[in-house]
Amino acid sequence: MTEQSQQQKPRRDSGISHDGEDIERDSHIVDTRSQEIEEEKSFLESLRHIFKWRNYTIYLFTAWIFNAGIAIWSYFSLYLRALYWDYILIGSVLTFSSILTAIFRFVGGYIGDTTDRKDLAVVSMFLVGIYSMIIGIFSDVLMIVVGITILASAELSKSGSSAYIMENIPRENSGLALALFTSGRAFGIITLVSFGVIIPLFGFSQSIRLVYLVNGILLLACTTIRAVLLDSSQKNEYVKEKRLIKDFSVQNKETIKILIKTIPGVIAVMFIDGLSDSIFKFGALIYTNETVGIDIAGINVILLTTLIVIVPLLLKVGRITDRMGIQKTAVLVYSIMPISAYILFIANTYKYWVPMPLVNSANLIVEGLGVVFSLPFLGIVMKYVNDQLWWLVLMAMIRKKLPDKDTSKILAVLMTVAFLCSSIGPLIGGVVFELLPQQWLFFIVLVLNLLIIVTLVGTKITEDDSRIHLNGSDESVSE
Repeated sequence: MTEQSQQQKPRRDSGISHDGEDIERDSHIVDTRSQEIEEEKSFLESLRHIFKWRNYTIYLFTAWIFNAGIAIWSYFSLYLRALYWDYILIGSVLTFSSILTAIFRFVGGYIGDTTDRKDLAVVSMFLVGIYSMIIGIFSDVLMIVVGITILASAELSKSGSSAYIMENIPRENSGLALALFTSGRAFGIITLVSFGVIIPLFGFSQSIRLVYLVNGILLLACTTIRAVLLDSSQKNEYVKEKRLIKDFSVQNKETIKILIKTIPGVIAVMFIDGLSDSIFKFGALIYTNETVGIDIAGINVILLTTLIVIVPLLLKVGRITDRMGIQKTAVLVYSIMPISAYILFIANTYKYWVPMPLVNSANLIVEGLGVVFSLPFLGIVMKYVNDQLWWLVLMAMIRKKLPDKDTSKILAVLMTVAFLCSSIGPLIGGVVFELLPQQWLFFIVLVLNLLIIVTLVGTKITEDDSRIHLNGSDESVSE
């Protein structure tokens, strides 16, 4: 009896142990589900709070139409190649455009903080609409350059336009609000699908122009909506100096001081990132089409996939920046960039990562679908998606850490840094494409991306505790 009891005892203990594990596991499942329900409620409450801001809602609607149309801009370099422009001519014109953009953006920062930002939001949309109309109607070199110049001049108003939306979103939900704003790029799916449908009917070049023309008409309609429905912006209270040029100089010097004190690592990161990004965007689709051999249908699938996956990621990263903080999110997002550059560097050697019969079968289902099994697909989708996530991180940082009334000048200085550094990128790309095998352009991008990772890890990106104004005062960020 004693031995039997001793033999049965472990079984009873073991049973009790398993029951305890079951209870603990069930409790964990309940807790996890409860947490998910709370997060869902928090998300819906955040959305309701955001859409109570009327100006944000109107601006968001017009911005989504804008973002839907600019999906076709990704084809611009390929379009110029279809018009028989050589690489150096394309690089030179795009470099000229970037320099103009940087100059106009810098001046636009001052305009944005001394002018009604609602008016600038209207002007910005109008100028982009005129650019789209010109590209849609004309195909000669002179008019294309005129169109590009008009697009660059939109930067005079774009800082103020961006600052307008920044002052019309709730600070505590700024990450999610900006994610919704940027996620409008998903509407570009409509543009790209329509473009893919009309290519067999009109050809590549004519289809590009038709899409630009329709986009221009829609943007001019959005201009009217903004002019009629948006409210005027908040008034800035600082007093101008007696001379306009002196005031411009003083305000921008103070803005640079703010950036150095508040976000010391961002200037360096944007300097390098602007160059690497412009090099990549100049060459990625040309290289994929002309060297790797992916046709236009395949490239359209690449761009469509980017838009499909970007929305949930933008919303997720928007919430992460609100919870996890800027520094960790920035490193997490940017770590993908060098991987995408390396993938394109080897793409001409290892075009597909599955057997060709599988690629051919996919192409029979949908024209161009086989590209999903190619390395260019992986590299370009990863890069383009992370570009949007990275921009979201930067904008969320500005909204959380920097002052409302100086937002336009801050955006202008940051964008001027980015555009000045990126201006030389297309020319570098054109020269490399003319003189070297095209894949070496992406080795340059890889080196620059690794340098940025080192900078992000080794530099404190933001000042955590205060928001600093041009008058030198500090403001708590715990609103």
